[in-house]
Amino acid sequence: MSAEGWTVIQRRWDDSVDFDRHWIEYQEGFGDPAFAKNFWIGLDNLYRLTNQRNYKLSITMRLANGEFRFANYDSFRIDSEKYNYALHVDGFSGNAGDAFQYTGKSHERWLDGMPFSTRDRDNDRWNEGSCGQHYRSGWWFNKCFWGNLNGPFKRQTNGWPACNDGICIMWQSIKGYRLYSLTRVEMKVMPNPRS
Repeated sequence: MSAEGWTVIQRRWDDSVDFDRHWIEYQEGFGDPAFAKNFWIGLDNLYRLTNQRNYKLSITMRLANGEFRFANYDSFRIDSEKYNYALHVDGFSGNAGDAFQYTGKSHERWLDGMPFSTRDRDNDRWNEGSCGQHYRSGWWFNKCFWGNLNGPFKRQTNGWPACNDGICIMWQSIKGYRLYSLTRVEMKVMPNPRS
């Protein structure tokens, strides 16, 4: 799905599609890109797309109060299935903070260079368990994350959708929003002639 030169690779608008899926489903993709409010392009498609030339990534996230936050990367690609679709990002800008390369006190949550994991394919570095199983999603996990945009959708009832356990759509580097679920998210890529 393209808009103004961008190709949407992921979209989360509501809870009508469960993103806690098996490896093969993340590999092939799910949701209808032409109509779906919830969509995943597929790791095979994403690999082919981002290895044609240099691509940039733009992530738009909506908070519960309707405000938007953005995370942009000048360079974005993933490896092939042989390397479990490892993530490669660089050149952050935006007002959401850099959850892909956030290190805090250690590199345990650094996602750049990490392979993709799902509930049935554990490629993370968490020795005590499986991030994909625990956080009920497929994503690039380390031990485990600062950002997981494929986590379960939390319905907003009164106030902001709390997410104290991290099992939600989360981008923890958003200042003041670490323990809340995002209400919408869209990831899109475009060729970057400058990189």
